[in-house]
This record gives sequence, C-alpha cells and structure tokens, in this order.
Amino acid sequence: MTNIIEIEPVLLRIRRHDPELIVLRLYTDPGGSRLHWKNVCSQHHRGAFTPRLGHNSSSWGDVGREIGKNRHLQKMVVGGLRVVNAISSAREHEQLELFCKGINTNRSISDFTILNCHFINEGSMLQVLEPFFEENHQLSSLGIRRCNLGSAGICSLSSSLIHARFIKKLDLSNNNIDGDSVQELVKALYLSRDLEELNLAGNSIGADSNSGCLALAALLQKEQCSLKRLNLRRNDINDSGVIILAESIKQNRSLTHLGLGGNTLITDAGWNALSKVVCDPSTISTTYFCNHTLSVVTCGLLYYPLPRTSLELNKFPYKDQVARQKVFHYHFQRENFHMDPFMDMEVSQLIHVLKFIDMAHAELSDYRMRNEHARYSILFLLLKNIPQIFGVNGNKTHPRLR
Repeated sequence: MTNIIEIEPVLLRIRRHDPELIVLRLYTDPGGSRLHWKNVCSQHHRGAFTPRLGHNSSSWGDVGREIGKNRHLQKMVVGGLRVVNAISSAREHEQLELFCKGINTNRSISDFTILNCHFINEGSMLQVLEPFFEENHQLSSLGIRRCNLGSAGICSLSSSLIHARFIKKLDLSNNNIDGDSVQELVKALYLSRDLEELNLAGNSIGADSNSGCLALAALLQKEQCSLKRLNLRRNDINDSGVIILAESIKQNRSLTHLGLGGNTLITDAGWNALSKVVCDPSTISTTYFCNHTLSVVTCGLLYYPLPRTSLELNKFPYKDQVARQKVFHYHFQRENFHMDPFMDMEVSQLIHVLKFIDMAHAELSDYRMRNEHARYSILFLLLKNIPQIFGVNGNKTHPRLR
C-alpha cells in the first residue's frame, strides 16, 4: 500500500545513513507534480512512500544532495522525469540539474537506472551526471531505458562511458538507437575489460545499414572481449547483419547468450550462417575448431533453426571436451561414420583414433549422453575394415594400409 507523507522523514533516513535503506525508487506521477518514493530494505519490502513535491519546491536539489552523501544506498531507479510545460521548463531543468549534481558525489550506488525520462535525449542530464558515471567505482550496472536517447543522447553518454571502466552491465533498450549511434557507443566501450552484458533490444540497429552490426562485430572480435550477453531483439537486423555477427563470433570465447528474437528479416540464410559457427559438420577439423562458448540463442520462431545438441554441449566448462564431443557426435555415430578417411592411415595413427573414441565415450557420462551402442558400432566397423589395429594380422613395421 502506498502512503502519502511529507518528504522530510524520508530525507532524514537518508541523511542519517539508515543502513536498511539500500534500494531507492523515485518517480513522478503522470502530472509530474508529485515525486513517488519507494524503498526496499535488505530482503524485506517496507512499502512505498509518496512525499508531495510541487513545482515550486526545492526538494529535488535536497534529495540529490542527501543521496550524494549517503553511503548505504546500493540501487537507485529514477523514472518518469519530464518537463511538463513551457512555463515550468526552466525551473524544472534547474531543479533536475541540482538533483543530478547532488547524486554525482555518491560512491555507494552500484545499480543505477533511468526510466521514461523523455527530455534526456537533449543530453544535458547525462552531461551533468558524467562525474557519477566516471568516478563512482562501485557502479557496475547502468540502465537507461525508454528515454528516446537517439544520436544526441548516445553521443553525450559515450563521452562518459569512455572513462566508466567498472560497468559490467549496460541496458540501453528502447531508445531509438540506429547503427551510426552504435558505432559511437562501441568506440566508448572498446577499451572496457569488464563489460559483460549489453542490452540494445528494441532499437533500430539494422534499419538502414549494417554499420551497427559491423561495430558490434569489432567489439566481439577484440582480443580481450569480456562480453557474455548481447541482446539485439527487435532491431530490424537482416541476413547480412547476422552473417557479419556470425563471422565475429567464430573466434569469440566469451559470449554465451545472444538475443535475436523479433528480427523478422532474418531468413534461413542468416540462421544457417549462425548454425555453422556453433557447429560446422563439413569436416572433423571444422567441427573441432568451431565456437564452443555460445550456448543460448533466442530466435522467437515456432521452430528452432540452430543445432540444439551443440548449444547444450557449449554450456559445459571444459572446452577441449566439448570439442571432442561434437566431433564424436557428428562424425563417429554409426549413421555419420565414414571409413574412407581411415583406410589410408598408418596403424600408428589409427591407434590414436581408437584412443580418441574411447576418451570421447568415457566423457559422455559427464554429459548424460553415453551410448554404448554407438561406441561398439564404430569399433566393429574398424575391426571389420582395418583388423590390423586390433592385432589381427598385425605387422611390426606398420606398413601403409591399402
């Protein structure tokens, strides 16, 4: 239940550094004349508070200053801030600037989110908050959602993110971001070694060109890429964009989750390109050296166009074993096994083939895929066609088999 109260008691809790006040949510009502206040304490939800803040109040600046001094707040959400009308525009901008300047001195907030602040696309609020982004080393999660950032907002944000090296999670969903804006964003993120999650869902990255996909591909290809989750749902990405991303994921060893649902322009050509990155069964070599990290890809389709077995295998941590399991699954099952490549091998080489089969089969128990029938079927075919490797009619000089 929401309670209407004066702001002073809530400010007093912040001013006294109440250790139970660790999560703070601030938002305005549709009229913009009231600031709603919600706090969550540790693991207990303590209800919601609605202090009255009129347009003539100086409480915005007071709130910002006290938040800046507080050392217990860990998470903060600011939502619905907007300029209501032209008459109050200058006054509200002044109050919001004081609010942001106050927040800048806070060094305890690790999770900061801005929601539905439709004036933020001017970039002024982000510029004022630059010290908070750059100097608060506790800040690991930053979300700016549904704020219509556009190119101007991204340009302003990028200048701050260049120095915000400790952010691990960045959410910029539903902000009218195009491919050129993504290029600016990637320039700012390229030096980051900590970024693990990037959410760009609900934008227009692939609408006009592939510049956004090319920029993201460069980020994924960098040597010390730390990105684990990339959400590109509903971004008008087409086949050529997916192919660009797929090429960059081939050698990437960090990305585990990729969101592509809602990109209706992607056809079988795009999905096939991504499938081959996860597992290319053309040869044993291409299978062994494919990507063994990407394990979740959301498509938003009635059918799933990617190899589920390979994606499931990629979830396991020991990548050398994952590579062997893919080779065994795609090349050493009875229906996929071909004797021709082994007929011209020397016996000494074939011994290693037997060791590989035995090792891969032993590891299957870890993956809950063990199949004794498959193992003995392959051994039978080898015994039938190349009996020398089992000591039948063996030759000590190990001649080349014909």
